[in-house]
Amino acid sequence: MGKYYTDEERARAYSRKLPNKHIVCLEEEPSENCQLTLKEVCTLVFEKYQVRVSVEAVRANLEGRWFTIKKTHRDSDYRNAPANKVKRQELAMLLLQFAAAEKKILYFEETSLNIWISRNYGWSSAGQRAMGMNTSSKGKYIHVIACISRDGVEYHEGRFGSFDSEVANGTVLVMMRDQATRGHLSIAVVILDNAPCHTNVEGVFDELEFAGAECLRLGFYSPMQKGHPECFLCVQSGGKKVHGCQKEQHPERPR
Repeated sequence: MGKYYTDEERARAYSRKLPNKHIVCLEEEPSENCQLTLKEVCTLVFEKYQVRVSVEAVRANLEGRWFTIKKTHRDSDYRNAPANKVKRQELAMLLLQFAAAEKKILYFEETSLNIWISRNYGWSSAGQRAMGMNTSSKGKYIHVIACISRDGVEYHEGRFGSFDSEVANGTVLVMMRDQATRGHLSIAVVILDNAPCHTNVEGVFDELEFAGAECLRLGFYSPMQKGHPECFLCVQSGGKKVHGCQKEQHPERPR
């Protein structure tokens, strides 16, 4: 006769295969918590079904059933609220209309760039580490402001210090006056995001000298309509390379 196992002993034993009904129930768990680890799934199986399984058993049973590991995205309800979807749709329709009318679409954006650079490699004696001095301060940030169109960079500026709404309005004012020297402003369409520094920027376009120019705001949480940050990433990486090659020629930053 075979050995008799009590329910408690059977629960302590590790199972190598999960029943199909258990696997079907586990398939719904990622929708509730997408950051479950295999060890947490083992604990979940024991709490729900009093069955002990190893991490490798969970991996083998769920292989091909769960999705692959992906980067998590914050997809809260307010990001895809109906009002935000309507705003994104309206902006997309306006952009198509302006493109059909051969308007000049200008993407205005700013980013912070830390000009601090340091080397990742250094010399040391054999068997010893190359130790460097870590500083508490990594330098100040420089604000890179640029206006980009399909023809390239239309305007750019760099400044130290804070970049509030008053400074942003002044920058947009200078940028629009520069655009006026290149062509009629009636074909200019400036697209801004919803950064706090752009709170009162519409007041600049109310000036008579900028009559005819359009100002649009991107909808909330619309990265698919905001492709120009990729240009700023190229600027940041390129700037780091240039600064690394010409470190001795850097001008002193203002105190």
